[in-house]
Amino acid sequence: MQYEEKDFRLAEEFCGIVLGTDEFYRKRQMEASDETSFTSEGLVPVNFSGVSPVLISSWQEAIDKLTDIYHGYEKIQDPGRKNYMLQQVGAFRKICLWLSGIPMSFREIAAETMFIDENPVGGAVLEARVKALQDTLEKAGYRGTAKEQVAAWQKARAVIGAEETKRVLEKLLSEAKEKTLALGFEAIRDFDVHAEIVYNVPYNAYCDYMSRMIYINGEVTYTYDELKHLVCHEAYPGHMTHMAVRQQFLEAGKIPVDAGLVLTNTASSPIFEGLADQGNDVLEWVEDLNDDICRQLNQIQSICNQNASHIYYCEEDGPKKAEQYMRAYSFASDAKIKSRLRYMGYPFRKAYMYAYWRGWEALEEAWK
Repeated sequence: MQYEEKDFRLAEEFCGIVLGTDEFYRKRQMEASDETSFTSEGLVPVNFSGVSPVLISSWQEAIDKLTDIYHGYEKIQDPGRKNYMLQQVGAFRKICLWLSGIPMSFREIAAETMFIDENPVGGAVLEARVKALQDTLEKAGYRGTAKEQVAAWQKARAVIGAEETKRVLEKLLSEAKEKTLALGFEAIRDFDVHAEIVYNVPYNAYCDYMSRMIYINGEVTYTYDELKHLVCHEAYPGHMTHMAVRQQFLEAGKIPVDAGLVLTNTASSPIFEGLADQGNDVLEWVEDLNDDICRQLNQIQSICNQNASHIYYCEEDGPKKAEQYMRAYSFASDAKIKSRLRYMGYPFRKAYMYAYWRGWEALEEAWK
């Protein structure tokens, strides 16, 4: 990808508008919510751009400024960069239209902010993946129905208790960092990530880049293999590594400053999540059938989370039906289902579940 001088200028202008809009949102428009984990993010969960916010006093002002930036990016020469930034700017403009009060359907929000297929995944696709999971579980010695097989595997592989979970996480973080450094990611050499167990949160795991911490929901019991996947997804070589490399290149002046922002519900979201979900494969850290089982189960649960969010917002009595759907098909514990429902119930993240499966789907194909 080739960057031109105009691109660097436009990126700085874009960041200033985005950060100014974020300030406007935080001060005047943020919806009342008990989910402080998400309200504290605003519109920009991570910012190391070094850009000062532009004063934004209304949604319409933000929309007008973003429209001007959009037209500027139409004149960028590199086709890949042009397409990406037109989607990013267009997505953030769509967010502003949405938050300004213009009526939008759930499907429109999913499709036109993250540029993904907004349809739920069909039952036949899910059934085929469950059958493949059963075959792998059988190879590992587990018999019975799919639910019986999964339950037995989860019990056999479970890491029990907060103290043991934290110990395993710290060990896996150390191993994952060494494997990531061996691939040449020098940006994380002096970059130590640690884990903390937290409670009453709307997520399974959360990456806080600026504090170099990952937070793990202590109400959920994880298998060893799930913790390994979470470490790869959240830290090495996932989100933490991804952002560290971006910050390294940005500070060296090699890439435009928009790389210093992480934005929720934009074209970058599925890529952000999809890259992180390839972490085990990137490190070639797939040691036995347990890793394969974990991957297949995670994919099924990502599909179910996406489908449940569609049910939640598109069907009558959606929240109740979404919970029933997850209990029937996701193989998830009550605690995990509770956190997933809280996640998709937060208005600004209502469609974000799509970023995980659609991102994994796209990146898995590209990786292969």
